[in-house]
Amino acid sequence: MERIELVEEIVRRVTARLHELEGAEQAASSEGKPGLLILTQAHGTACHSVLESEAVRRKWRVNCALQREYNVELADYDAVLLGDLSCGALDRIASGAGDCAFTRLAVQAILAGKKVYILAEGVELYRYRESAPAVYYKMLQQKLDFLQASGAVLCTQTDVEQLLTEKQPAPKLQAPPAEAPSAKEKTLAKRVLTERDLIDAEKQGVACIRVGAGCIITALAKDLAAGRGITIIKGQD
Repeated sequence: MERIELVEEIVRRVTARLHELEGAEQAASSEGKPGLLILTQAHGTACHSVLESEAVRRKWRVNCALQREYNVELADYDAVLLGDLSCGALDRIASGAGDCAFTRLAVQAILAGKKVYILAEGVELYRYRESAPAVYYKMLQQKLDFLQASGAVLCTQTDVEQLLTEKQPAPKLQAPPAEAPSAKEKTLAKRVLTERDLIDAEKQGVACIRVGAGCIITALAKDLAAGRGITIIKGQD
């Protein structure tokens, strides 16, 4: 064997060995961690933010189904994050129709009792809130409500890392007496009601917040409202 060929062969073997050791090291560091599967139809900034989050990776073994061409075993994962949800996929998942790899894995995750998170920024329906006929929008909104009633958690990109890493929630305060006569109300015309909105309202002495029927209330906002005795009332848009 020529000297150059010999050197190339040595480099090839050393590189292969380094890759083996790197893979073993990654497997060892992930051992014992619960699995989080990011399930998307197309890559986006929201799902990549979670995929690359050091805080999430310290707690979870994170994989992207799309990067693996959906060749994943759902049994290997404890939670699923839906990074984007088109109107068509929403309809099929709510109907239990797994007619493609994306919807099939989503339906299986719900049926298997996995924790399913839905990124609000990836819900296509919300892009048409101002333009869609009210009755048509309401029909699709009911399907999203159905997924939440089935255990899925709708959350914003800001909230999802906190939910996944289980950071300490805001301390619970004693709720005011039900007969308090001067409970201050506030109406917020927002598409998404977050934990920060409730904290700001509480500083103003607000005990009751009214929002539109189509407003998204994040999981952290609901927890904070329950803990601090703040009433959230959905009305009509």
